[in-house]
Amino acid sequence: HVFGKIRAEKQDDTVGRIKNSKLATQEVTHPVVIKHPVSGNKILYVNPTFTLGFDEWTDSESKPLLDYLFSHAIKPEFTCRFKWTENAIAIWDNRSTLHQGLTDFFPGRGLGYERIMDRIAIEGDHPQ
Repeated sequence: HVFGKIRAEKQDDTVGRIKNSKLATQEVTHPVVIKHPVSGNKILYVNPTFTLGFDEWTDSESKPLLDYLFSHAIKPEFTCRFKWTENAIAIWDNRSTLHQGLTDFFPGRGLGYERIMDRIAIEGDHPQ
């Protein structure tokens, strides 16, 4: 998976991009629905990159509900497609946003702009 023991031992080109993969070997449990610390709105707190299953459920028991929740989260009414233009900046709140970058910004494959990305992660609240 993205982090954890299996990823730390995997020998592919993603290992070098995950700087602390050998340290990220612990299992972590989070609630499925949390409250946004600013708005107070309920947030679905699962995603296909990090969520593996539910406590005390097998993988096969978890899969149907996870597939449903993942599909629900990407319904068109919950999505935003950012259109890149020259000097555009995109900022989102990862506490309540799934992010998927599409490869339509490279020269020759779409807009023709070079994408320069700086990732900033702010230490914050624990899921409630």
